[in-house]
Amino acid sequence: MKFLIRSAIFLLTFQTVLSFCTIPKRVKLETDSIYEPIDINSLHNYTVEYSKQYTSGVGIFSSTYKITINNPGTLTEIDTEESYFLNESYRLMMTLPKKYTEAYTHKLILAKDNNKIIILFPYVFAKKIQNLPQGQPLELFVLHTYINSFEKNMTLLAEGMFGELSDQAFSLRYSYQSMRAGIQYNKIGKFREAIIEFNSAIRTDPNYADAYYNRGNSHRALGEHENAIKSYTEAIGQNPRFSLAYMNRALEYQSIKNYPEALKDIEDAIKLNPNFHDNHYNKGIIFDDLNRYEESLVCYERAYELEKSNTDALMNASLAALNANKFITANKYAEHYIERFPNDYRGYYLRGITRLKIGNKDQGCEDLSKAKSFGYQGQVCK
Repeated sequence: MKFLIRSAIFLLTFQTVLSFCTIPKRVKLETDSIYEPIDINSLHNYTVEYSKQYTSGVGIFSSTYKITINNPGTLTEIDTEESYFLNESYRLMMTLPKKYTEAYTHKLILAKDNNKIIILFPYVFAKKIQNLPQGQPLELFVLHTYINSFEKNMTLLAEGMFGELSDQAFSLRYSYQSMRAGIQYNKIGKFREAIIEFNSAIRTDPNYADAYYNRGNSHRALGEHENAIKSYTEAIGQNPRFSLAYMNRALEYQSIKNYPEALKDIEDAIKLNPNFHDNHYNKGIIFDDLNRYEESLVCYERAYELEKSNTDALMNASLAALNANKFITANKYAEHYIERFPNDYRGYYLRGITRLKIGNKDQGCEDLSKAKSFGYQGQVCK
């Protein structure tokens, strides 16, 4: 009677968390597809509009632009406090690593009315600017990181100048490109090609937790359980709070029937993210494999409580209750499933089996007949 809905691979879109241990061989990056041309006045206006809408707070962004400014001749060196904020804030948010942010040493402030655009430059660009004629147009590739509506300013990080990216920015974009390609390959089922791309991202940055995680998803889809477990383990090694890696590793341990490790990992995932419905749902799947139906029922109920769109949890709750001989509960969840999906045979099947179990043969057989009309291929009462 087990037709449990199994967990799908949970794909992570990825956070750009890099530490640039190595710089890859320079290849051509399609910068035109990365950096959107925009003029300074538009950025000023964006800051003004954002500050009107959000009068107190900091907005985090990751937009990339191509802008042109006139060479100021000299830049201001950022002070110790600014440097600390730059490095620590992004490290804590896990958006930009210290190896990237610590390259920024100088700043330029472009003021207009009551708002400012602050452009931060790496040391190598600051030196070049000092050697160029004042007033010369500078074409910059920049990363928009945040707007501070308290002080009405926008911060940009200069990643490239005159079409040439800094080493830190090149590594960021190179790994981003590999990650994006790998995730796209995963989505269309080309898992071998995805693994090649994730390996490329890992070679660029051996500490890239998300690359290990997504490579694990590729191996998982291919049924390569040991390789998947290894990749998830490496992801956790880089980020011990990576709840999705714990969850997917738990499912891999379940696949090879290592239930103690599976339960340990899913418990860790729940501790890290107790309100994520899939954690509880997958814990229920593991308990079902162990025929611990009362415990799996609790997990499915919690998953459905957290996310009403998780109707697989609703159906599995009915089945777990049925297997635990809790027929009233099984019937309740089967009817709830039928209310939501009146043309799905599975709800009628579960209610029919439940009614047969409690001795209500006529209604049970009627439900099974209705299930057959909606695609059920099994036996119906004679």
